[in-house]
Amino acid sequence: DLGFLRNQALWIGSNARINASGTVIERPTNSNSLFTDLDVLDAGNITIKAVRGFVVAEQGSVLDVSGVSRQVTTFDAGKLRTYTDYANAGSIDIGSDIGIILNSTLRGKAASNLASNGKISIRMTNDGGQLSSDELAFEGVSVLPPQVTPTIELSSNDTNFAVARGDDIPERFDRRALVNVQRLQDGGFDNVTFNAINLEATSDISFSTRQSIVLDNVLIDLNDKNVQLASNYISLGPTLTNNQNLVPVDLSPDISVSGDSGVLNVNANFIDLIGDLGITGESDSNIDVFLNSAGDVRLRGVFSRDQLPNGSLNFYGDLTLTADQIYPSTLTEYSIINQHKLNAEVDETTGDITSIIDAGGVVEINGNGNATPVLSAAGKLTIDSPTIINRGVIKAPAGEINLIAPLSLQLLNGSTTSVSLDNQSVPFWRTEAGDWVYTTQEGASSFTFVFNDLPEKVISLN
Repeated sequence: DLGFLRNQALWIGSNARINASGTVIERPTNSNSLFTDLDVLDAGNITIKAVRGFVVAEQGSVLDVSGVSRQVTTFDAGKLRTYTDYANAGSIDIGSDIGIILNSTLRGKAASNLASNGKISIRMTNDGGQLSSDELAFEGVSVLPPQVTPTIELSSNDTNFAVARGDDIPERFDRRALVNVQRLQDGGFDNVTFNAINLEATSDISFSTRQSIVLDNVLIDLNDKNVQLASNYISLGPTLTNNQNLVPVDLSPDISVSGDSGVLNVNANFIDLIGDLGITGESDSNIDVFLNSAGDVRLRGVFSRDQLPNGSLNFYGDLTLTADQIYPSTLTEYSIINQHKLNAEVDETTGDITSIIDAGGVVEINGNGNATPVLSAAGKLTIDSPTIINRGVIKAPAGEINLIAPLSLQLLNGSTTSVSLDNQSVPFWRTEAGDWVYTTQEGASSFTFVFNDLPEKVISLN
């Protein structure tokens, strides 16, 4: 059947301890020796997956993949030498088709900054197939309605979950993973991945890791909250082909709801924007998106069998992008679309704007002054916003740049808008029987595209 039982869950009780932390194996060298041979072993992995049920981890439970260390004393060249040996932390992977309530204490920190902290992945999946039909569901079995979208809710507090083990879990928790990011922060993880169609902030959030934050989501709903993210590497957007072209057509705010603007502030040494991504809020205010990279911002399309890689960033508000440079990856067709459009009165004869009712949103690009040649080719970048201000570096080597700004297009002194290869030889394609052939490997899939002509270099300013 295509249903599930509301009282069915992988339930981790308040006194439960799942321990895959690192360990030390000691082997005395001989019966009279003060020295011991030690193996300091890395932590293991914890995988919790419920295909047709909830995952419930109560307050007080512990998921532990932390690392360990041990002081070692050796006798070397006639001298005692003492040092500390460290092991890496492990990984936690939590997934469900139905729902996740994660109130556990999470431990993923290594015993030293010289070792790697742990990884954690939280996924709202659809591994059990389509759950939106009740044709085959038995009596008493619940079926998820099609409008329920897999969603991860992020907050800075634990979830109020007053359900006893064995009782039915209310519909409010269907297809939702409820995560307290403070528990992830306290756990000390280096790499964190959130994978679901939607990601929602239900409180102000400030979250950082040492290595990476991956938001593998189609829609980021700020709900008028302030979300601050920081890591060495951050990616935003869905990576799977099946999750493309799902961004809502209309991201305009609900004018019936008043409130502050939502803010997304991303700070990293490198930022990837992947596939089709939407960022939205809740009230009648604009959203403000700040993408701040100490290095580059790369725009990566997602491949499919019948089309070149493409992607888009869609939002209603203002976008400020700061980086050494912004560019599409090879063959990617990427669009940055500001849905807060210009509303103005126009002279029917001349086409000139006579009065402005709503100036719309702004896309502003700032540079760090450290642009270097880019090893990508034949990408296309379109930026569509009422106002575009370029103070930085926009590139599409051997490709195409389209800037569409009905109100104001400003390419300021010191900025760069370039389709040049910068005298670089970029590995790209091969020739077969007079055609240009490009082959790439994306995960387990291989894609081949055939071209009759070389791409043109185009800069279009509208």
